[in-house]
Amino acid sequence: MTKINMEKTYHTKDKQEVVILSIAGRDARCPVIGYIGDADQLDRWTLEGEHWFSSNNNLIEVKPRIKRSVWLNIDRDSLHCRAYLTKKEANEPPYFIDRIACIKIDLDFEEGEGL
Repeated sequence: MTKINMEKTYHTKDKQEVVILSIAGRDARCPVIGYIGDADQLDRWTLEGEHWFSSNNNLIEVKPRIKRSVWLNIDRDSLHCRAYLTKKEANEPPYFIDRIACIKIDLDFEEGEGL
């Protein structure tokens, strides 16, 4: 299981924001200390992100969202497609020789989605 890292962002199972203050608390079983949502009371977790009392408050890593546009060249036989970061790149030889379409696709996904 992955250990909690101060460099990452987390939320609870029901997507409440979590602010991690320390991973070096004095409670050996639950050394991770932080807040859930806008609560004033501190909470504790294990280094694996398990909440001291309720599994609904276990930590789940928030992966960054990737947003970008790509240009997809579709070949005549439709067996080959290739994505380019710019339309100019998609139009450079030899990439467009058997192309029947060049489609702009706007992507919005969570890092690691589908893997």
